[in-house]
Amino acid sequence: MTCIEAQSLITPFINDELDIQRLEAFMNHINHCGECKEELEVYYTLLTGMKQLDDDKNLSGDFHMHFINKLKKTEERIKRKKLQKVRKRIILICSILMVSIITSISIKEYVVDDIINEEQQQQINSNDIHLRYYFFRDRDSDLERYITQNYEKIIKLNTNNPYNIKK
Repeated sequence: MTCIEAQSLITPFINDELDIQRLEAFMNHINHCGECKEELEVYYTLLTGMKQLDDDKNLSGDFHMHFINKLKKTEERIKRKKLQKVRKRIILICSILMVSIITSISIKEYVVDDIINEEQQQQINSNDIHLRYYFFRDRDSDLERYITQNYEKIIKLNTNNPYNIKK
């Protein structure tokens, strides 16, 4: 900030009309530029004295001390605003993190339950297929074994009595 810009902000500073960004830039300039600080003190003394006269108050005897207090309060206000901004960001980040965690847990439960149910269903289907296979395989093999062992008897029975008529 240049001295001309700082001088144009003296009255808004005294009347507490500056936003926090402009106030911070103004205070940085005032703290580093002795001429602007001296001019600010003169304006502060004049405007504060005139305001006190307009309000029919007794004039304060120590305008310099009031000026120093205003500068300190302004610095504290800037620090509080910065801290408040950091706190808001931390709270926002924590809120987003909590929502993310809760959402991921919910999704995990939903997806994992579906996967487990699907795996169990596949296992049941697989077991059912194996049981059927073993049941029918054993049955077929028993029938085949019987036929091979008794093939000749079966052939003789069928040739002697082709229509399976019982006598």
